[in-house]
Amino acid sequence: MTNRNPSTATPLASIATSRDGFEFDPTTRHWRLSRDNTLLLHWMGRLLDEPLHTGARRALLHYAETYSAAHTSNMAERLHALLSFISRNDGRQSRITPHMLINYRATLDRTTEHYLGALKGFLKRWVELGYGGVDPEVVPLLDGWRLKGNVKGLAVRTRSPSEGPLSVLEYEALQQRLLDAYELSDVTLDDFVLVMLFMATGRRPAQLADLKGLDLIEAQSSDGLREFVVRVPRRKQRGIGWRMELKPVGLTPEIGAAVRALIEKNEARLSALRPDLFVALKELPLFPAWHTVTQMAKRSSPAFSRLMEGEAPHVTAAELRLRLVSTVASLSVPSERTGGCIRVFPTR
Repeated sequence: MTNRNPSTATPLASIATSRDGFEFDPTTRHWRLSRDNTLLLHWMGRLLDEPLHTGARRALLHYAETYSAAHTSNMAERLHALLSFISRNDGRQSRITPHMLINYRATLDRTTEHYLGALKGFLKRWVELGYGGVDPEVVPLLDGWRLKGNVKGLAVRTRSPSEGPLSVLEYEALQQRLLDAYELSDVTLDDFVLVMLFMATGRRPAQLADLKGLDLIEAQSSDGLREFVVRVPRRKQRGIGWRMELKPVGLTPEIGAAVRALIEKNEARLSALRPDLFVALKELPLFPAWHTVTQMAKRSSPAFSRLMEGEAPHVTAAELRLRLVSTVASLSVPSERTGGCIRVFPTR
């Protein structure tokens, strides 16, 4: 174990870099860790005294630099919940003690005990790093607890008509209504491709937001038919950086052709912005953040090309999630199970 005296610890640097490659100032209240995740740490000054304040900030900084932005955000959220409970009962705190954790666990049930389970590794690592603010006795206490994990797949197991997977009839009705709406120009090409890719690949919003036009692979089979594969970037793989690992997923000729049409539409729009930027076309996202791309296009050609290789021109996962929900809602597809319209979100 590394022992450090918090009062004499080296001050936090003014610039740090998240594992996802985003620079931020760890002394501030807002840490932009990725294009999808920003930590809001305004609550620290309100709830924490020293050395807990400095220790918490250093522990989160370690996670921000070492782990994914989503994992770090989850740790910050769970830590906030714990410290809010403690401070609500005892005011501002300077340490986390075993007694506090015992009291907090008593408020959790089967469905929420995973809140503390998620923090177990974080608090142990905090103590190991010697950042101060957590009593060392917390470690053997946590090691002695068997904490239940998050309840997964409940909606699937119970076949929930509103939260679980779509039935075959619902899926077919949504697909047909989407095709009809696209043919009538009631749905844009962008949103048509987005919903079809969600349905065809079952991938998360963050994965589809990471797609670039170059990820579509097209070939011609021996019988003359076109075949399409899209290389989907993997997420949640520890030690794997952004777009470092891609998994091929087959597409039907109809969906593949629609994706190809969207790529050509995006390339035409970028060429209209700057005809000399053709070199960067291959790095254009499948779902570009056009406001950002427009601003980037004002830079020199080499600078623009470098920026296109990163995350900046991609839309956020949150935006794709909202577009999916709003597009399906606009179709008003009836459900034979609920009698109302199908309600869709990415995990369905």
